[in-house]
Amino acid sequence: MSLIISMGLIIQRHTYKVQRQFTKKHILIDEEMTKSKKLLAEKNDVLSEQALRATLTNLPNRRAFNNKLTQIWQQFSKPKSLAVIMVDIDFFKDFNDYYGYLQSDEVLTKVAVLLDGISEKYNAFATRWGGEEFVIITQQAAKFAEHVCEGILEEVCNLNMLHERLNIADVVTVSMGMCRAKISIIEHSKTCCELADQALYTAKQNGRTNFYSKNEHFDELVC
Repeated sequence: MSLIISMGLIIQRHTYKVQRQFTKKHILIDEEMTKSKKLLAEKNDVLSEQALRATLTNLPNRRAFNNKLTQIWQQFSKPKSLAVIMVDIDFFKDFNDYYGYLQSDEVLTKVAVLLDGISEKYNAFATRWGGEEFVIITQQAAKFAEHVCEGILEEVCNLNMLHERLNIADVVTVSMGMCRAKISIIEHSKTCCELADQALYTAKQNGRTNFYSKNEHFDELVC
């Protein structure tokens, strides 16, 4: 009888030990799964952020720009002011052909850093549009947007990036086109971008190293 009781106690103790080990392993597995999920979520956040950034300059890209327009639109229920500034590095292809890709990348990076700093200072939003083009959007008044344009022209020149192939200056410069509108539907913001691009073309046609504001009407809105 005592032998049976002893065997029962041994079996009970062994069962308890096995259950304890199983429970411990289960807890460890749960902890590992939680860590893995957290790491995966963090990686997904990083990838999502990278998907909204332009390579090289690390500025927001066009997708981020479109998201920003949508965000601006969703924040208000009434017509709102919007200024779009297109920035283009003058004769960048000539610079690239003469100095090479490494120095061209340096120019893009320095201009991007400058525009990002200006945007942060004035609560605007700077985007790498593509190639040597950048876009800034702001909800500030027209005179304020013009002040930003004047500041960009001056500060890019002050970077003193030599450009021997430029016949309008001896350093890298930019040209800009601006459109400001009171938009009532999100499609108007896209039209404003097109008008800013047209204004940029006009600035290029008129000697570059300047900015031009497009005076247009669409619906009841004035740019």
